[in-house]
Amino acid sequence: MTELMPRDNLMAAPEVMRKRESEKLKVQELERELADVQREEHELGMKLHRAYKRLDRHAEYEPTSLWVRRATGYLFYSGLLGLLACLLLAYFGPLLFTHPSPG
Repeated sequence: MTELMPRDNLMAAPEVMRKRESEKLKVQELERELADVQREEHELGMKLHRAYKRLDRHAEYEPTSLWVRRATGYLFYSGLLGLLACLLLAYFGPLLFTHPSPG
């Protein structure tokens, strides 16, 4: 059945092959350029990170990293305490807030 199908000679044309090769070269060049830009972006990010650390180290106030650790720790534990309080109220709430009947 495949022998009866027309053959595609378009793929074998030399101009198509040249065009493909030139496109491959363009893609490789763009990938190299992208890698250079990403490397530069990483280097600038590291410089910025080091500068912020240097500012924190020489600051007269509490370092930002310590404040962030304290704040996130506080939020984590306060969230757990809030959840525990809700569970306790749901379980013991009816016992705590019912009034004994006079008798």
